[in-house]
Amino acid sequence: MKKVRALPTTRKSSTSKDYIIRRAIECFAKKGYEASTFDYIAKQGGISRPLITHYFPKKEVLLLACVKNVSESAARLVEERMIKCQPHPWELLKCYIAANFEWAEKEPFQLRFWVIFCFYCAWITEYRRINQQLKYNARERILRLLLSGQSLKLFKFQGDPVLFSRTLHDTLYARILGIVTEGETPDFVKARREMEEIYAKLLGLNLGSVTNRI
Repeated sequence: MKKVRALPTTRKSSTSKDYIIRRAIECFAKKGYEASTFDYIAKQGGISRPLITHYFPKKEVLLLACVKNVSESAARLVEERMIKCQPHPWELLKCYIAANFEWAEKEPFQLRFWVIFCFYCAWITEYRRINQQLKYNARERILRLLLSGQSLKLFKFQGDPVLFSRTLHDTLYARILGIVTEGETPDFVKARREMEEIYAKLLGLNLGSVTNRI
């Protein structure tokens, strides 16, 4: 029987944990949560089961570490892209849309893992609370851009900005998660452009005039 190797002892513990988390995300994405046992994750990662349980005594603990890793990965990419954007509400919204689709395209395992996590949010209170907080943070970012665009008389939406920010976020969120269920390889560029058009329509934007004002 082929022996699995342990990670080199020269690795820092944080590096070992990160490696386990990355491999676990891939395993959860490929096989699902229930089927991805510690033995399976160890075999796929070429590491020992005791190494995994040293850092993560229960699979639920490992799952939550994966949630943290994926959410931080997506947030980091969004932040990096928006920092480089023009300080204009519509341009920042487009950067926000583009960064989310970029993450989905570059990190297919993370995206699939997130779909699995959302599935468990349906009945596990702790997971649902985490997901609600992450959604709240994203909606707050959109809300700030909405209020900024509204003050510049750029956005012409009706109703409560808080509820409207939720609509914009949930529309994007649903589209990205829906990518996983598509049978063919998705066209991310097309999906991003379509989402920009949806946002523009909801915001009452004349894209031609907006471009001229930037």
